[in-house]
Amino acid sequence: MTRLANAAPVGEESLGYSGEYNGPSVSALRDRRIRILDSTLREGEQGAGVSFTTRQRLQVAWMLDYFGVDAIEISPVVSPSHFESCREMVRAGLSAQIVAHARALRQDIDVLLKCDAGYGAIYHSVSDIHLRYKLKVSFEEAVRRGVDAVEYAKSHGLRLRFTLEDASRTSPDRLIAYARAVEEAGADRISVPDTVGVMTPGGMYRLVRTVRESVSVPIDVHCHNDLGLSLANALAGLEAGADQVHVTVGGIGERSGITDLAQLSVALLVIYGVRLDVRTQMLRDLYDLVFGYLGFKPPPFMPLLGENAYKHKAGTHIAAVLRNPAAYEVVPPRLVGSRRKLVFGELLGKNGAAFFLRLMGLEPDEESARAFAEAMKRLQRGDLFELEMDERMERFFLESQRELSGGGERRVVTVTILHDVVRIEEKMLVESAARMGIDVKLVDTRNMVLDSHGSPGGIVDGVAFQRSVSYYRHLHVTAYLEYAGVTVVNGLQTVIVAGNKMLTTLALARSGVPTPRTLVAFSRDGALSAYESLGGKAVLKPVLGSWGRLVALLDSRAAAQAVLEDREEMGPIHQVYYLQEYVRRPPRDIRSFVVGDRVVAAIYRYQPPDDWRTNTARGGRAEPCPITKELEDISLRAAEAVGGGVLGVDAMETEEGLLVHEVNHNPEFRNSVRVTGIDIAGQMMEYVAGIAKR
Repeated sequence: MTRLANAAPVGEESLGYSGEYNGPSVSALRDRRIRILDSTLREGEQGAGVSFTTRQRLQVAWMLDYFGVDAIEISPVVSPSHFESCREMVRAGLSAQIVAHARALRQDIDVLLKCDAGYGAIYHSVSDIHLRYKLKVSFEEAVRRGVDAVEYAKSHGLRLRFTLEDASRTSPDRLIAYARAVEEAGADRISVPDTVGVMTPGGMYRLVRTVRESVSVPIDVHCHNDLGLSLANALAGLEAGADQVHVTVGGIGERSGITDLAQLSVALLVIYGVRLDVRTQMLRDLYDLVFGYLGFKPPPFMPLLGENAYKHKAGTHIAAVLRNPAAYEVVPPRLVGSRRKLVFGELLGKNGAAFFLRLMGLEPDEESARAFAEAMKRLQRGDLFELEMDERMERFFLESQRELSGGGERRVVTVTILHDVVRIEEKMLVESAARMGIDVKLVDTRNMVLDSHGSPGGIVDGVAFQRSVSYYRHLHVTAYLEYAGVTVVNGLQTVIVAGNKMLTTLALARSGVPTPRTLVAFSRDGALSAYESLGGKAVLKPVLGSWGRLVALLDSRAAAQAVLEDREEMGPIHQVYYLQEYVRRPPRDIRSFVVGDRVVAAIYRYQPPDDWRTNTARGGRAEPCPITKELEDISLRAAEAVGGGVLGVDAMETEEGLLVHEVNHNPEFRNSVRVTGIDIAGQMMEYVAGIAKR
């Protein structure tokens, strides 16, 4: 799947001269392809107090896949629940490779095969202490077992990783001998773990280098955090030649856990300049999902995503951050989906005090600001309160400090949301805008009076985001505003094409997007002839509007005649008979959400037991859908074909691949947010605000 690559996520000012000291280490990785394997559902569940349900595991896998990890590990041998989760993940069509984990035993490998795994990971202890006290076998027997397991797995067609458990406490000669033996037996990868976290970064480099120089297959690193060195050791292992690193969400795992996904990803992006195809902006949502399932929060001082990661308290720190956040933030909070917060209390300085007083509507001078700060100190009550710094707060401060900072005013981003019904979606858009510091104006298009000789200046501020449900109102208001020079999302061309199913079909066909065969007639007899041309089973849709309304399945001539007679008695638009071939598909279709040049989310829409239609507004059930390369490609092509913008693309699965059957220019998304956990409203508002800034 093509994902957004985070190139140069921070400015040079944030890193300063650190590159002068990091140079040799950084250069070792800059041009290499680094893979991330997430083991939250395997290593993570070995942590005390950590467990997931079958449904939760699948949801976590979807989120990890959308984030962009290369592989997801799970152990189907642990329990029937884990076996079922593994099989569901294998069958879900995720872009990430599903790695089924087990012991180096034939009976365990049989379980991997039963869950349809294409890639397995088996392990065997190699250190003296493990062989003597855990397994009570000789080194020679351990090698025999490992070789036998590899040969057995390979004979059944599995691609395979072999983990040399407790490698960091194994003599170099035995480690090399075991690695070469399993490579010769057919292992596709070898994992070098620091099983009890005893390595220093320099030692981990030499350990991995020892194996790297002894075998030709790719190397993994798996570093435990018993002494707090897992991240440093994982990076050292990559520098030494490993190309895949194991992580978990929040670093959860056995004992003190392993390397944290967020910290590893951001370190590679920011310090090493590695191009990772990951969506770091969704880290906050991912961590909230996982820790919400677990029932506890990440440690407050955890880097990047702990509660205190972006809190600033000391007076001099607050003053610096509000002038230039890079003074104390090497990684902007937005990069990981978070926001900074200012803590007010007895450590408050005069600049922070001035900001707070201005926020309260006062105009303090330096003396009054200093007096307020000293009063806060005299209270000796510690931290009194904190403020989350959204864009509006930061803009307010920068304006108040213009003379000190030498900067000018920041442009206020304003978006007018046009509506005729305030649905849950519009409320979500307003809430997202507030979080992002975007000024929003709500305008009810039912109350608009358009003057051909007037100006829309008093109606619309900034960019207009058109969300009117009525197609005709939506179309005509958009046309008026666009002709008057107002930027509207979606634009008039998109509304015209996507709002009319016939024009949509023509645009898709012209762009080479696969669609069902469609016939359009203009009389009852012509429509009946079209129905027969489609094989005696077709779907009749209104050419405008729908949401599942007036969509009819014509599965017999009598039914076709009756429905077409009814249409004759309706308005003229219903005498445009739009018929699509009936497509054999699973009891579901797919709705993907395209925002600009990105597919931000997708759901399966399952038809209810008593209906063949899948619309969630008609009782269809929504489930998360992985964004495969095929789905992403066809969604983006369909969106571009109709003019682009903020769109819902509906597709059906067939034996030949996906077919796009509709494109919606005003998609609902409440159910999609509920089941995917993705902030679709936020993605939309960020896109519209970006247009406003341009």
